[in-house]
Amino acid sequence: MDHALLMASGGHPALDGTGTKVGTVILRSAARRSIFSGDGAELQAKLKAEGSRIPIVFITARGDGQMKMQAMHAGAVAFLSKPFDDEVLLEKVRAALKR
Repeated sequence: MDHALLMASGGHPALDGTGTKVGTVILRSAARRSIFSGDGAELQAKLKAEGSRIPIVFITARGDGQMKMQAMHAGAVAFLSKPFDDEVLLEKVRAALKR
């Protein structure tokens, strides 16, 4: 199955409707802030409030156990702490695409 990659900086396409197609997965920094979507938890809450079912895979270099628990409890598909193996990331994205 072929997939396209959409990269966004600043805002997030999931918030403006361009990232809502079937086969969409959000890869998002858990800690990095954006003026448009806040941090990863704020983006996740905004999407959930809008009824979005887009799976989110968080990646972080500064995550802690509490941050991971909050993200997973709120519905994240995965929460990966750097460094992580590329194959693990691909496995998580593939699993998210099957949801």
